[in-house]
This record gives sequence, C-alpha cells and structure tokens, in this order.
Amino acid sequence: MDDLSNSFNDNDEKELIDQFKAVDGIEPPHKEHLDVLFKIFGHKEFRPMQWKIISSIINDRRDNCAIMATGYGKSLCYQFPSVYCGGVTIVISPLISLMEDQVLSLTVANIPACLLGTAQTQQKKVIEDIFDNKYSIIYVTPEFCCGEFGRNLLIDMDKTLNVMLVAIDEAHCISSWGHDFRHQYRELSKVRSILPYVPILAVTATATTRVRKDIISSLQLRDPQIIYSGFDRPNLYLSVYLKENNGVIGDLRNAMIKQHGEWVFSGPTIIYCITRKQTEHVADLLQREGIKCLIYHAGLTIKQRKDVHENFVRDKVSVIIATVAFGMGIDKPDVRNVVHYGAARDMESYYQEVGRAGRDGQPSQCTIFYSNADLEILRHITSLREFGYATEKTKEQKEAMTRFFWKYLETTGCRRQFILQHFEDTSNRNSQPVLKCCDNCTKKLKHTPVEYEEVDSNGLIDLTDYAHMLLTSMNVMGDGFGLNSYIMFLRGSKSSRMSTKFQSHPLHGSGKHKSDNWWKCIARILELEKYFSKQTVKKPTFSYCATYLCEKGKQFLKDVTNESRRAKILVEPPPDLRVLLKKKPCVYIYESFIIYKPTTNSIPYVKTNNVSNIPIEKISRNKTETDVEGDTQKEERMKIYRKLLAKRTDLAFCLDCMPYMIASNEILMNLAQLRPRSVDALKQLKC
Repeated sequence: MDDLSNSFNDNDEKELIDQFKAVDGIEPPHKEHLDVLFKIFGHKEFRPMQWKIISSIINDRRDNCAIMATGYGKSLCYQFPSVYCGGVTIVISPLISLMEDQVLSLTVANIPACLLGTAQTQQKKVIEDIFDNKYSIIYVTPEFCCGEFGRNLLIDMDKTLNVMLVAIDEAHCISSWGHDFRHQYRELSKVRSILPYVPILAVTATATTRVRKDIISSLQLRDPQIIYSGFDRPNLYLSVYLKENNGVIGDLRNAMIKQHGEWVFSGPTIIYCITRKQTEHVADLLQREGIKCLIYHAGLTIKQRKDVHENFVRDKVSVIIATVAFGMGIDKPDVRNVVHYGAARDMESYYQEVGRAGRDGQPSQCTIFYSNADLEILRHITSLREFGYATEKTKEQKEAMTRFFWKYLETTGCRRQFILQHFEDTSNRNSQPVLKCCDNCTKKLKHTPVEYEEVDSNGLIDLTDYAHMLLTSMNVMGDGFGLNSYIMFLRGSKSSRMSTKFQSHPLHGSGKHKSDNWWKCIARILELEKYFSKQTVKKPTFSYCATYLCEKGKQFLKDVTNESRRAKILVEPPPDLRVLLKKKPCVYIYESFIIYKPTTNSIPYVKTNNVSNIPIEKISRNKTETDVEGDTQKEERMKIYRKLLAKRTDLAFCLDCMPYMIASNEILMNLAQLRPRSVDALKQLKC
C-alpha cells in the first residue's frame, strides 16, 4: 500500500486543484486528504460535490442537505470525515440489511464500524468498544436512537467521544410528502437537541423541492448547505410495455436476450411484482423455463429473506422476483436489469427502485410491464397498507402521486425528460429524441411512423364527445354503479341487470360503435384527470368499486353544452388506445421482410422486401478485415473479463464478503482492456 501511495505526484495534485477551482469558495483537497482517500477508500479523486460536503463538515462544521443520484457516492461523504479526523460518525439508516452490508464493506476496507440496535446480539460488548474508541462509523436505526436508552447513549457519546457528524441516510423518509414516509424518522428532530453542536448531514437520492424543505425543517438544520447532483442516470435505458395476451414469459422476453438459443437476462436482475402471489407465479414460470431465481417478500421469515439477499449479492443467484420489500438494502453495483411486472406506486418509488440498476455506471435496462388492472390493485393495496393512519389530505397526496405516475406510463414523449421535469432537474433538458435513452426516443429515431385514426398533426385526439357520452351516462343512471354498468348502457345491453327505464333512454346504445376496451380506455383517462372517482362499496357478501361524478366532471357537462365556452378534452392517446386507433392494414418492416397484417381473418403472409426499401440501419453489411479483427479483440477481452469475474468470486468466498467489495465490474473491465504487466502499469488503472 505504501508503494501505491506514491502514485500522487505534483502533476496529479495540480490537476485536482484545477478541478476544484471551478467550485466557488471551496479550498481543494490537499495531498493528505487524497492519500487517505486512496489508501483507505481506493479512490484517486473526489467528485466535486463530494468534496464540497466533506470540506464543509471538516472545516466549517456545517449542516448539509444532499440530494444525490444513486451511484454518485453519498456514503463516502459521511464515511470520510471521521476516518480522516479520527473521530466518530453516527449513521442513522432505516434498514438493518443495508447497514449490515455497509459494516461488512467497511470492515473489509479495514475501517472499524459497527451496528448498534435491536439486531445486535452483542450489544453490551459493542457499547464498551464504542467508548474505548474502537469504531469510526456507528450505524443505528431511527427507533434505537430516538428511544430512551438510545438517547442517553448519544448524550454519553457526545460527552466522551469526538462525534464528528450525524448522517441521516434515506432522508426522504422524514417527509410526509415523500413516497416512503416513516413515523420513526419524524422523531429525528430530537437528535439536534441531543447533539446540538454536531453537524447533521441528510442524504437521499429522491427529493422534490417540497420534500427537501420538509427535511430541513423537520431536522432543524441550521443554515444548511444544499447540494444537488441532479437526477439524471444516463446509463439507464427506460422502457414501458403493455402486458400482452401471450403471458408472463412472452412479456418478459422483451427484457431478455437470446443466448445460445435460450432466453436469458443479460446480468443480475430484479423483477418487482405488486403482490406476493405474483412473485410466486412469475418465479414458477421462469423456473420452468430453466432460469434459476429466488423470491423475496415480507411473508418470508427473516432468515429466509437474509439468505435470498446474500445469495443475490454474492452472485450465487442472478434473478430475484420480489415485492418492494426487497428495497433500499440492495447495495449491489452490477444489477443490469430492474423489471417492474406491474406498475409502481408513484414516481418517487419508481426512481428509488430503478436506482438499484447500474450503480457501477454501466448500461442497464429498466422495464415496466403494466395493465389497467394494476391501477385498481395498487389503489387497494395502498388503502390497506398506508391509509389506516392517514388523514384525508395524505390520502389525496398518495392518490395524486399514483395518478401522476400513470401519466409517465402513457406518455409518448421522452421518459427521461419526464422524470427530470418531475424532480425539477433542468441540468439535462433536451427537446429532441436521443439514442440509448428510452423506448419512445428509440421509436421516434428508428421506426417508421404509424398513422392513427382520429389523431391530429400534433399527436392529440379529441375525446370531448366520448367524454360527454360517458359522463352523461353516469349523470343519467346516477352515482354508485360500477363502471361496467355505464359501459353496458352505452353499448346498448339488453341484460336483465339493465333497468327497462334505462333501456328506453335515447342515450342507450349510442356508443355501440365502440368496443368495451375503447370505453374502458376513455374511462381511465377521465378518472386519472379527476372527472369522476371510484370508491369501494362493501355489501354483506361482496364489495365493488362504485363511480361518482366529481365537480370537474359536473362542470364539464355544463360547459360542453354551452357553445360559447365549449369544453374540449385533447389528450395524447395512451398505448392501449393507440392500439385501437391504429390504421389498418398495418405494415411492419423487419430486417429484409415486410410482414402484412390483413384486415380480415385471412391467413397473414410474408413477402421478401427489396433491399432498397429497408431503412439503412437495418441493412446487414459484409464484415471487413477490420471488423473481424475488432471482434477477435473483443472476444479476447471478454475471456479475460470472465476469468477475472471468476477469480473475484473465489476471493469473495475466501474472505466471506460480497464480490463487488473486492473490485467493481468497471475495474475488471479496465483490467481486461489494459492488461497491466507491472505495478507502474497498474497505477494507471482508473478506479
């Protein structure tokens, strides 16, 4: 290690000083800072925002609120100060599994750390070691540090130890406006009174302006430095699919690759499902396809969940089918796919969950498969899980967050820009579609435009008349019926369930020229825009969702009849409505074929396409000698990379730690590329 510490020469230091001159008012890190960073943490340089936080803690003893994208290096911001200064940092984190992983990771790096809480079986011994100054980093749960015993312990630590910092991880849990609000976190305001002179660092990857303000207020931060790294994760490719009729496996193949004739995932994969039952169903189907996977949900025992977690992070199994219980504790940098088989609850939850993908900076896929039924399932689960204690205002907040996420699913614009705009990130605003961004950008760049009926040149459809028909049917029949009753009325049903007085109404059957699916699409759009709402009605032997016109819907019916201020509903058609609007016959270009989808029930046929009509990016060109040489070099690199992966796994097994704690995938890729043959060459490796 001493030899490696000499890798910082005068040129290196000058380069780093120039780098930090761009950060106003911040003195750049000195050589002794960089030596500790490299010897202990294995990094040659700080990122500017990392150093800005660390410097303010070490030099100014200042509070910080840091909103930093996943993978940016939040942990280093609270681990470095006490390691460098020789004091103690107290880290408050919501998940035992996450803290256990971090303690293990620090221990492997020879940084003394411990976990203090109800999960600690040797609590008395750990506390003795704490007061003997044996630990630099102490992890605690919010429940522990806010309890009477924990508060007294913090007071004693403040009196006898050099407490450098209190770090609050996943700080969005503090805010009732956040997606993962936890009551215990709200109690953390007590920390300020217990440790009044210790700087507090609140860190999270997901916080809107409102949530950030709530964090600062709740923790009583004093003139905090607010750090904002941006929310863009450019290495993540975002895509959304409607669930098809060809089943789970057929859907999931859109997120898989074909290798040696078999469908597989491209690397470590997390598949999130909405319910426990779904996780078991999806896992069963994948196992039948020969894909080794494990399930994870809150119904498993603590030991079972811990075993699944360890098997995944230690690369013993590469696919996990889980509910959101498989959450923030997943500190595995090389997850290549995060799949949601079913919609997420809201944008904040989704961003947090896809944050497990590509933490090593390598390209990764984030895919959603959803159906309209997911909206009802999420509404039901949310009411059971969260609304028992919630106020009406909180319920409205949660429902609004779910409705907003549905807009993300159905947008035809850039999904990355949609997310960035939600989090008020203007750092990477781009109005034009770009490659390797999202499915919508790819379609606009590569696919032949598809024509849709009833859609104008701006890509909008006028739903005014359809909305008028559906909302009028609700007005005619009255509130309290299920949605299907109104659709049956519009479609002209003669069912015995349809009252004769409704069957004789002029509006009865007025919508029979459109299908059930059409009217369900229209209804969902109107529900998401709050023209009507649904409420669960419980009967002695059954329950159902009843519909009720909202004020917006009633006002629309008044306005639409007034020609002077006639209401208009112009929307981008969502995916399921676009399917119904697609003009026929449809022609699909694929490689060197045109596939014609006929308008009748006749048998489809395939016709060989003239090469001159194929989009230029689809034409396969003959390989040149340069191509062959490039392929050979690439294959050689991959062989070395695979051997390095195997060696890393062996070392991790011997050291009883996670493989990524030995070396990241990026370091292994660089090793395979550079193939250093000396220590001097190894020093040039970027890490």
